[in-house]
Amino acid sequence: MNYTHENLQKKYYIMINKLILSALILTTFFQKGFASGTPINSDIKEVTVFLHGAQVTRQAQFSLTAGTSELVFEGLSNDIDENSIEVKGSGSGVIMSVNYRINYIRLKQKSSDEKHLQGMLDSAKLKLEGIQNEIASLTQQLDLMAANYKLGVNEKSNFIEDIDDWADLYKKRTTDIRNKISRLRIAERDAVSNMKNVQEQVDATQAANKVPSGEVIVKVSAANSGVVYFTLRYFVQ
Repeated sequence: MNYTHENLQKKYYIMINKLILSALILTTFFQKGFASGTPINSDIKEVTVFLHGAQVTRQAQFSLTAGTSELVFEGLSNDIDENSIEVKGSGSGVIMSVNYRINYIRLKQKSSDEKHLQGMLDSAKLKLEGIQNEIASLTQQLDLMAANYKLGVNEKSNFIEDIDDWADLYKKRTTDIRNKISRLRIAERDAVSNMKNVQEQVDATQAANKVPSGEVIVKVSAANSGVVYFTLRYFVQ
């Protein structure tokens, strides 16, 4: 078969389009797969620890509407033994199926530690900005005083005593300002170091928050609206 430049270019574009289409299909699949279902909050009621793992019992309740509903127990361990999962329900509704999956794209809700650290980081940033603004203001004052000093000397050039008084006043005020700037530079350095430390803690907490989580999907059918009480039990390896 004779492959011309035009044929090769055509095949190349077809291959690229197929790859783009495949990526879009996979993205849509993952988004739909993990977006389906209604999240349900559950509380740990019992944990039995064994030599090589633990059995966890959780409880939850949910108000069902008539028809079929898909409920998702979120934020579970990603080390659950899928064969050990047991779901029981009482009240309005019949459990039709139970499935388990690992969610790699959902982040956990911010923990109290992360919220606290984020607040500390925001405060550290505000403190640093305040110090830097004060340094900028004092530096501007020095520039203005230097310009005024030259102007004052020119105006008082025929009066030596006035020039000496003006020079002493200028020296005193500029020295005070420079001393303030020096102290602020130290405070700025400490503020930068503190903000860096807090940022590292925030980053570490957020990284831990990205650990994949397990999810149990329960499909329930109800003839009428009503409350269902669930008991979820599973073994963590």
